[in-house]
Amino acid sequence: MLQKELFLPRLPLLQSNQVRTLGRSIWPPDKLVLFAVGSLLPHVDPMEILLGPSAAGLNHVVKPMADWEVHIVRWADDSRQFLNNIFEPFPNAGARVDLEKGILFVEGQSRLFPSAQKSLGFCHLAAAQLNSASAPSGQKIQFQAQS
Repeated sequence: MLQKELFLPRLPLLQSNQVRTLGRSIWPPDKLVLFAVGSLLPHVDPMEILLGPSAAGLNHVVKPMADWEVHIVRWADDSRQFLNNIFEPFPNAGARVDLEKGILFVEGQSRLFPSAQKSLGFCHLAAAQLNSASAPSGQKIQFQAQS
C-alpha cells in the first residue's frame, strides 16, 4: 500500500528512469520503511522529482504515510556517503561502517528516536540498505548492537 501511495502518482517518471528505487527495507514492529532513490540521469535530482521542489538537494526526507514513517534517502554509490545520507537526520548518531569486517556501528544506537526499540530497528534498516549499496562487492553488512 505504501509503495502504491508514494510511487503510483510518479509512475511515468519511474518508467522513464528519471527516478529509480534502489533498495527498500521494512521494519514492521515500529512501522518504519527506508527507501533509497537515485537517477540514471546525472542532471536529475531524484528527491525533487519524487517529492517536489522542497526536497531538492536533500539527502533524507521523512514522509508519514498512513501510520508508517517512511524515510526516503538519496542513493550514493559510495557506501560511506550513503551511510551519511541515511543518518543525516541524526547528526549525533556516530554511525560508521567497517567494510572489511562487514559491520555497522552506531554509537547513539538507542537514542535516534524516543523509543530505543525503534532506534535499533532503524539501525537494522540502515544495514539492510548498505547491503544494497555494497552488493557488487559481495560484502554483507550487519548492524552490531553495542552493549
